[in-house]
Amino acid sequence: MRKATARIDRLNAATNETDGTIWWDKVAFIPSIHGKAAFARETRRVFLEGRFRTVAVELPDSLANKAVEGLGLLPQVHVVSYEEESGTRCFFPIDPCDSIIEALRLGHAENCRLEFIDMEVENFERRSVILPDPYAVHTIGLARYFNIVRRELPSVEAGSLDDERERFMATRLYDLLLGGNNSTPILCVLGILHLAGVIRYLDRLATGEMAVDAERVELLQALPPFDVSLNPVRRESLYHVLGELPYVTHLWEEQRRAITLTEFDSTDKLKNLLLVARDRFHAKHTEEYQRISTSSFQNLLQMVRNLCLIERRLTPALYEIVLAARGIGGNGFALEVIRTAKEYPATGDRPNAPERPVRTDDRPTSEGEGEGAAISSFAPEHDQPSFPSAVPVDVTETAMRSGSTVAPAKKRYVDEARVLKRLKFEPPPTSTDQTRWRTSWNPYETCSWEPEDRLIENFAGQVRQRALFDCGLGLERVEEFTTSFKDGLHIRETVRNAHIGKIFVREVPPVRGQVGAVVVVYEPPDPEKFPWKLTWFSEHEWESTLSFYATDYHDNLIGPGIGRALYGGQLFLYPPRLVADIWEDAGFDDARNDAERLVFAGLFHARDKFAAYVAAAPPTQRMKTYAERLGRRLIYLPLSGFSRTTLERLRTFHVLNGKPVRGYAQQFIR
Repeated sequence: MRKATARIDRLNAATNETDGTIWWDKVAFIPSIHGKAAFARETRRVFLEGRFRTVAVELPDSLANKAVEGLGLLPQVHVVSYEEESGTRCFFPIDPCDSIIEALRLGHAENCRLEFIDMEVENFERRSVILPDPYAVHTIGLARYFNIVRRELPSVEAGSLDDERERFMATRLYDLLLGGNNSTPILCVLGILHLAGVIRYLDRLATGEMAVDAERVELLQALPPFDVSLNPVRRESLYHVLGELPYVTHLWEEQRRAITLTEFDSTDKLKNLLLVARDRFHAKHTEEYQRISTSSFQNLLQMVRNLCLIERRLTPALYEIVLAARGIGGNGFALEVIRTAKEYPATGDRPNAPERPVRTDDRPTSEGEGEGAAISSFAPEHDQPSFPSAVPVDVTETAMRSGSTVAPAKKRYVDEARVLKRLKFEPPPTSTDQTRWRTSWNPYETCSWEPEDRLIENFAGQVRQRALFDCGLGLERVEEFTTSFKDGLHIRETVRNAHIGKIFVREVPPVRGQVGAVVVVYEPPDPEKFPWKLTWFSEHEWESTLSFYATDYHDNLIGPGIGRALYGGQLFLYPPRLVADIWEDAGFDDARNDAERLVFAGLFHARDKFAAYVAAAPPTQRMKTYAERLGRRLIYLPLSGFSRTTLERLRTFHVLNGKPVRGYAQQFIR
């Protein structure tokens, strides 16, 4: 602990902070977590606020030509890879959200000197590390962020390969500083794990504790890798290659081309991703009950936040987003979120390759010879490269495939490895599945799903209560307050007589009788849309006798023995009783349409005086006349008086092919 504290104190003494940027002499450092837009944004901010002559990045000189070539091919994502002695492909993605790529793009556009200062290594060591969440960079600044997290970063052991790389990069930077004004100031972008070590070696070089070994530097720099290639990445592999989600990377590229330099927050872009996925889900599922409402979307964001807290992170991964989407919107919405997150759409015409040629026969010296983007490359030419350039490749964090050639692979930088988690989805049924389910359906065994039965019965009960209340309002009496408020203060009469100082109350006498029939008409009858007509009898004492017209469930089979349909109109008879099928009863043949037939049957079979009628339009004169003839009273409740979302969910129901299907129906019903 004392040694670590001493190193931190020494680092504080060797560096200074200006406007949130870490400086050592004339070098501005951007310690980064690779592939994260927060650090690319900081790189852009620092570069545009200063006037840098040199941009130095944590890449070896041998990858320079291919890396700059890949810049000109953006927004199409490529990987620069080479073969190690063991046959493993070591690759560096040309990721638009990576701070190194952003620095190279800005430096190349502004005619800065590009320096690739990392050491050539025969076998790159890929370590498993846990890195901090980059979200806080946006709020507290890069310098303060680094000062907070550096105590928790894994240390680099003396004599290790990473230690040798840090020493080499420090030597290259010090050599550039000796070049004077032709090279300085310098913007250096490197991994967050290496900044402390590089500054420590720079301090030793400046104080004379360590001398520059020019021959050793030249020798290490001249070790060429084998089979360096630049390959486009197939769209299916972008999720494994890019540091951000492919769709977020697309949004970064779009905003980077914009005129305004507004702040880019990748967390806010995740909300955009969810909104786009929701719009696409709505375009495919046009029924109102399938829509993700505003309140449901708010619950989705809250669930994502809670999952982040469980994982002790500030920002969610794709797993947390999809898990919340499945919980709120079902499998279909979750799959749409996955498709949108992995989408990397075209962002306009592809820019041309760099106009300035990349020279391979000359490298800028410390005196500033060959200004511009003069870059060297010592990669040998192979007669038969196993991964030829320009051939699309499939890439994961551990493998790379080009055609039939597959090789183990690893990234040429240290970042936090992805942890793959499994989520189970019920895929939407194919046309073959629906045909098989349709042919195996037993037409003599159909039943409902009990959870939906309870919902519609509760709704019918609420309609009965509201109908009785509205019926009682017609008998309401208003009188002056004496000793009791009775059924409440009558506001209108009290205000009207305010000048005489009197208070009026209302009295609603109880209604004698019950509502024996409830008719709900969601949509006007249409024989083509609602061809299925049936009367269902109750299984339990709390259920009503239900008659309805609806869509044909055979047209929407969602599982084996499970069909989905949509009510057009319903008739609830409570208490339940055995009645003749109203669709076959000749006594109602005078009805002009299915809705009128439901009303006639409800008025005829109801044992109570009142019947409720819920529809968009009031009952017709024929319905009122029929009610008067039977001594019934038809109470109209406008359909607009109920929640539209609730109605759309209630009118959707499922038909099961027998009671055994109830045991597994929940797996398919959202």
